[in-house]
Amino acid sequence: MHRTPDDFGSLRRHVWALPFTLIMVGGIATSFSTGRYDHMAIAIFLTISSALPLIIERLWRVRLPTFIQVGYVAFLFLSMFSGEVLSMYSIFYPWDDIMHFISGLFVGMAAVLWLTSVVDRTKLSVSSWLTALCVFCLGATIAVVWEVVEFSSDRLFGTFTQRNDLFDTMTDLMLGTVSALLVAVLLDRALQQKFSLGMNRVIAYYRHLNRA
Repeated sequence: MHRTPDDFGSLRRHVWALPFTLIMVGGIATSFSTGRYDHMAIAIFLTISSALPLIIERLWRVRLPTFIQVGYVAFLFLSMFSGEVLSMYSIFYPWDDIMHFISGLFVGMAAVLWLTSVVDRTKLSVSSWLTALCVFCLGATIAVVWEVVEFSSDRLFGTFTQRNDLFDTMTDLMLGTVSALLVAVLLDRALQQKFSLGMNRVIAYYRHLNRA
């Protein structure tokens, strides 16, 4: 793969995520024209958030794989944008549960790459179980933070992400935590060379992408 020594934040790895961003930009204009300012605020927030992979690359001097960048922006589009702005939460009731389960998988994989970067740069020797525990803890923390975001959105913008339902909130927390646990267990098995299911290939590709 062609790269330059200072191509951090390159749009070349982000280009396939741009269609999702453009649709969300269109959602800003549509929401404004129809007077749905709550949806407009969500679309603006998500559009700005879609640039996070580029910011991370620049600040931390890493190269994020294309599938991570596209997956992240696609998740933003499928979760709160499709859920709220396109009303998928109302049209298809399990949509919220599916998104929370996927979020745990995605956060877990992001944590795996982050820990790989930390270990490679610091030359630390960390046991597989401790690495897996860190992935799980980060996934569980993000699950909690996301519920705080949804709660804040419901109170500030009048959205209905939590349905004013404690059962829904707790289910979301469990789904995000369980999926993060699955990634953590898979990482532990991969690091012990038990089985990989592609985890070792993802880590190897990330290391190749960031090789000096």
